Amino acid sequence: MLKKGLIIGLGIIFLIGCSRKSYTELITEGDAYLKNDKVKEALNAYREAFQLTAVAGQKVEVSGKIGDIFTQQVPNADSAGAYYAAVLDYPDELNSESLRNFTKKIYEAGNYGAAVRGYSMWLEKYPADPLAPSMTYDLAELYHKQVRDLIQAVALYDSVARKFPKSPFAPKALFSEGYVYANELKNYDKAKSLYEIFLKIFVEPL
Repeated sequence: MLKKGLIIGLGIIFLIGCSRKSYTELITEGDAYLKNDKVKEALNAYREAFQLTAVAGQKVEVSGKIGDIFTQQVPNADSAGAYYAAVLDYPDELNSESLRNFTKKIYEAGNYGAAVRGYSMWLEKYPADPLAPSMTYDLAELYHKQVRDLIQAVALYDSVARKFPKSPFAPKALFSEGYVYANELKNYDKAKSLYEIFLKIFVEPL
């Protein structure tokens, strides 16, 4: 009797295991649902895939798919920002372009803390990339206008002007640094010095 019960139990476990869909099956199913405008069903399939997998590349893929749904079909900035931010836990799966794109999406979703992490991660990995001046400037703007960490903002503006003096972002950064010192930090001497440098370097004499 015990043997019979054990066999039945193992059979049930086997059937349950066989009925569970794989990550690939769930993604394929979700893609098909989305193609046919069955957004709720697609979202459920992607969420199940997200919970199922522990593979880094798959986590990045499905997080992006869910984030896109919350951006495009079912607007929910908090959910979009959270799923996009999940990819930052897998930096080895992200190249320069994908990390930059996800960071922009995180920012647009309003998850500013995670956006700071994304920008900082990108700049740490790709400091000599041609896009480093614009990414540093964008991070400075993020600290200035959203995070409101003015000390960090002026440090990053200054970094753009000093490290990338030939960049088109250098004059904007130097002027912004002066603006913050004058109008927000109320350090008028520092602001005056920065504006004088700005005029000397970037403004043609009449």
